[in-house]
Amino acid sequence: LSVHPEKVRKIQLGVDRASIPDDAAMDAVLQKYGVRRPYVLALGSATPNKNNASVLKAFRMIESRFPDTHLVIGGKNWLGKQLDPSLIDEKVILPGFVQDSDLPILFHAAKLFVFPSFHEGFGLPVIEAMAYGAPVITSNVTALPEVGGEAALYVDPNSVEELATKMELVLSNPGLACEMREAGLRRSDSYRWERCCEDIALACREIRDPSK
Repeated sequence: LSVHPEKVRKIQLGVDRASIPDDAAMDAVLQKYGVRRPYVLALGSATPNKNNASVLKAFRMIESRFPDTHLVIGGKNWLGKQLDPSLIDEKVILPGFVQDSDLPILFHAAKLFVFPSFHEGFGLPVIEAMAYGAPVITSNVTALPEVGGEAALYVDPNSVEELATKMELVLSNPGLACEMREAGLRRSDSYRWERCCEDIALACREIRDPSK
C-alpha cells in the first residue's frame, strides 16, 4: 500500500482469563450442549477456512486408539454448508452456536483444542483456548505461529495425516498435554485487552499530535 513503516502499528487482541466454576456448574454447561467427556474440541462448524472437514477426517483415522473420546465441533453452519454426514455418528457432537460465556468451560474441559485453519487474520481462539487451559494444535500458516509461539503444536493445514499424527501424540501423552497446558497459560498472559486498549489509545494520541 506504499505506507511508510513508521505509520504502521501492530495491535494484538486480548483475552480475559475467566475463573472456572465448580464441577457441578461445568457439568451443567456440558449437558446444555450435549457434550460428553473426554473430547477433542474444534470451532467454526463447516466454515471453509476453519478446515474442520480435515479435523473430522483426522479424528476418524485415530478414533480406534481412543474409543471413549468424542469430537465436538462448535459453531453454526456457514451459509447452510454442512460437514460430511457419512463421517458423523454418535461420537461426533455438533452443539451449534456456543455462547461466549460458555466457551471457557468447553475449552477447560477439553482434552485438546484443534484449530487447523487455512487463514486467520489473528486467530483469537488459539489464545482463548490457552488461557482456559487447553492444549492447542493449530496451523503453521498466516498469523497462527506468531500468536501461538512455542506453546502450540503446528501442522500443515493441507495434511490430514499430519493432523491425525499430532492429535494422536497429544491424546496418548498426558505429560506432553500437561506441558502444553502450562505453556499455553504462560503464553496467554501476554495477550490482555488492557494492553490492546493502551496500544489503541497511544496510536490515537500520535494521530492527534504527531510530535508526541
